[in-house]
Amino acid sequence: MDELQGFPYLMRAMAQWPHVAKVFALFVKKLIDANVWDRACNDVSAHKPEYHQRALIPSIEFGVEAAYRLLERSTAIGYPIDVVAVLALCDVGKDRAFCRRRRNYHRSEIYSAQEVFSWVDIGRNTDDLLLIILHKLGYQAGMETIRDWSTKNRQVEVGRLLGVKRKKVRASTEPDEHWLMRFLAVLSCRCVSRGWTEAQESQRADLARNIVMPICRACNQEELGQLLCEEFILAR
Repeated sequence: MDELQGFPYLMRAMAQWPHVAKVFALFVKKLIDANVWDRACNDVSAHKPEYHQRALIPSIEFGVEAAYRLLERSTAIGYPIDVVAVLALCDVGKDRAFCRRRRNYHRSEIYSAQEVFSWVDIGRNTDDLLLIILHKLGYQAGMETIRDWSTKNRQVEVGRLLGVKRKKVRASTEPDEHWLMRFLAVLSCRCVSRGWTEAQESQRADLARNIVMPICRACNQEELGQLLCEEFILAR
């Protein structure tokens, strides 16, 4: 897509993942048709600036870049974590709010998962869909709540949260601990996506100290936890 020429990591993700290409192309088209594409690329004030340093599309680009970088670094320590598709798609539901004068991003994570679920069968990855749905809540949830999420029946949870019949949702294929590590990875890459704002200062420190490191220690993945904290959550 010509509109994404300045966003190489998004282009790379779209070339790698067919469902990312389809859903993100539809997302871009909606923004263009509503005459807000330029704003989505350049207007930080339109993207909750108290929590986002960048406009909507650059924010997504930074998140995808972080996901590719994390995949490379986590592979180097022997525990590959791939959340590229999740970072590319977790904000595609924001078009509903972005195209209106008064922007309310409430439930945008649900709308994002609905977009992925509705348009492409290959995108109905239950494990990824739940990462998209829950990622925003991860900043407010406690450690035990997040660990509980990893042990729930993810097929049932996705069906319930999206309001679709369970038989339409694919069964989860991912071990609980690996899904949990990927959830922490999404939170970490989202920190990079959002950038540094005053509101992010304490939020990042709490995420590293009270969620990521304790969970990784409990799962004997302290090296991965240090990587997430030092190179993504707390790095400037």
